[in-house]
Amino acid sequence: MKLSIAIMHCSWNEDRVSMLHDVVDRIDQSLLSGFRICDDMEKKGIWWNCKQSWGNIPAQSTHHLVLQDDMLPCKNFIPALYEVIRTKPENIVHIFASNMAAKRSLTAGKHWYTTVDGSWGGSIILPRKHFGWCEWADGYLQDFSPICDDTRLDHYAICNQEPIWCVTPSLIEHIGYDKSLIGNQPSKWRMSKTYIGEDDPMDIDWSKGADDPYVGKRTWASTYDELDIHLKAEYKMFFRDKCQYEGKFVYRKKEDMY
Repeated sequence: MKLSIAIMHCSWNEDRVSMLHDVVDRIDQSLLSGFRICDDMEKKGIWWNCKQSWGNIPAQSTHHLVLQDDMLPCKNFIPALYEVIRTKPENIVHIFASNMAAKRSLTAGKHWYTTVDGSWGGSIILPRKHFGWCEWADGYLQDFSPICDDTRLDHYAICNQEPIWCVTPSLIEHIGYDKSLIGNQPSKWRMSKTYIGEDDPMDIDWSKGADDPYVGKRTWASTYDELDIHLKAEYKMFFRDKCQYEGKFVYRKKEDMY
């Protein structure tokens, strides 16, 4: 397996420049098939930069991770990521544990969980078959808020019946939780619920929960409520049928997906 990484960055902000140095210091680039900083110097926005980060992925990459520049990796970050993607090589993987399901999963002795909340936190790993998800989003979704890259990814996952597999403990921490560039409140709930800290992720048995993840309940889950609003009109009926629309979109077979 070959992993590449792109980091979404804003060099016009001094705090982001400082945080980026700390992030990059934790990434062993010698173990990657590609690494680049995608700098939104002209302030074109999150969705624009997200698409740059998911574009031009090295041909040899089997998996690609996009990080935000304020997400601090743990130690042994890259070796741990390889263990994670070896465990779930064909799945969408989220490495930032941001809701209560992360804690409850650990209590249950599992390092994997799924939840209708989908993803949040700029830390998605995709296998090659999903590298074109941004083109899907532009094709099927309306041109809604440009700050919602994670919502678009969640919509893609629902419509393609792909659960998002979340790891716990979290392998990154949101060190910029109090320095939002888009007006988010500086609340600690925006930090990881289970950041691994100085513990070694290579000591974790990532197989625990990989076949039977903890199933988390809804924490915010605007993804489901907003999908019918965000889909282009000509695709609403198709996905309502495909995803068994019942006032909201749901996975067709929850027992199979979770």
